[in-house]
Amino acid sequence: EMIEDIASRHPDRQAVASSIRSLTYSDLDVASSRLARRLVRRGATSGAPVGLHLHRGADLVIAILGILKAGAAYVPLDPTYPRAHVMGLVEGTGISTIVTDSPLAEALGHGADLVLVDREEADDPAVALPSVPLDGLAYVIHTSGSTGRPKGVMVSHRSLAASTNARSVHYGEP
Repeated sequence: EMIEDIASRHPDRQAVASSIRSLTYSDLDVASSRLARRLVRRGATSGAPVGLHLHRGADLVIAILGILKAGAAYVPLDPTYPRAHVMGLVEGTGISTIVTDSPLAEALGHGADLVLVDREEADDPAVALPSVPLDGLAYVIHTSGSTGRPKGVMVSHRSLAASTNARSVHYGEP
């Protein structure tokens, strides 16, 4: 909702920039909603863990917002980590869907439902996006784990919104 609000007030303002691609707030809102509908059509449900296996860039930002708009919870899976470590996180978190791109999907080689951000799918604007509860799960971040096994820390939409608002106050809203 925060991005949608900014997109409605400043649709042409730059939201994301990388060496490869830049997006306005309107572009970001449209692309993340399209991805969210793809995820909902594939069965993403409130708080369900969805793996996020992308390099830093515009597609990563679109994917984070798309997963959140679908009501699911993103679980970062760093593509620079060893495959065995990533697969351990996938299995330990119960991830059945992973958002990635074609090159990383080949390296991933996992049996999960892969949603490829670099492959177009027909969009269905009639797919309704869920209302996302503030106390619902937004993401799971894994610690290094003092025991040698990563532990997942669960963060709610309420906590994510509060930290985002604090940064907006500090750095200034777009």
